[in-house]
Amino acid sequence: MKNKIYILLFLFMIGKSSTIFAQQEENTTPLEQSVIPTAVKNAVKKEFPNYTATQYSGIHQERTDDEFVEESNGGLIDNFEAFSVNLEGDDNELQLLATFNFDGKLLSVLSNKPNDTISPALSAKIAKNYPGWKIVNSYRHLTGGTITYFIVLNKNDNTITLYSDEDGNFVEN
Repeated sequence: MKNKIYILLFLFMIGKSSTIFAQQEENTTPLEQSVIPTAVKNAVKKEFPNYTATQYSGIHQERTDDEFVEESNGGLIDNFEAFSVNLEGDDNELQLLATFNFDGKLLSVLSNKPNDTISPALSAKIAKNYPGWKIVNSYRHLTGGTITYFIVLNKNDNTITLYSDEDGNFVEN
């Protein structure tokens, strides 16, 4: 499930260049706030008091036809295993994508991060290992206490994404 969330969040991140939160129609369904579990709405207010929720979505469960669902979560939302919430900061520049389970437990957070906040050591490492490439965007992703940075580089018509841990070491994703 952790890998599914990483994949989903990565797809959100690269979907549109204007925003990191493009909808992936096959994986999520936009939902009205009124159908979101109260625990999720309360957790959003508690965890992100300085942000405004701009959209709620349900993340579809991955099931085979023969799987049996033991619990009902209330009709319409039965088909979702988690909820994603697009959030905007007060300055409208910092955007977050937070994922919660039905109980309001924060599962992950993906945030866009201005390029100038990448550590100088990581910037130097990128410049050394990727000469001529320009950092065009970067994102910070928190899952289960682990921070991963997604750094998007561009050179001519080529774009690549690097992954780094909190200490600036390149990691596999």
